[in-house]
Amino acid sequence: MLFADDRTFNDWFRTLEKAAGVEHQPGRAWYGLRRLNTDLAEDREHDERVLNDITGHVDSATRRRHYQERERPKIRRRTAQLRHQLQTEVLSDSGPGGDDEEAA
Repeated sequence: MLFADDRTFNDWFRTLEKAAGVEHQPGRAWYGLRRLNTDLAEDREHDERVLNDITGHVDSATRRRHYQERERPKIRRRTAQLRHQLQTEVLSDSGPGGDDEEAA
């Protein structure tokens, strides 16, 4: 039977980095990969059950609170685009439904 602790897993991770010829980055290890996987999975899937299963979380709150990057550039860009669309609709005379809404 094999016994391993966090230190052992981190040592193995560094061995993998060396074997792959990848320079070690402070703070990057198994936890960092789990965080990255959490963000990337949500780009492709929206079912909370699938997202929790692929990242090994029991509930969505933990996944969102502790593992997702809050200031992710892709999310910030999408937020800015949506904000612009909403402002444009509010400022335009026709809005999303056009003039048909008033006629109804």
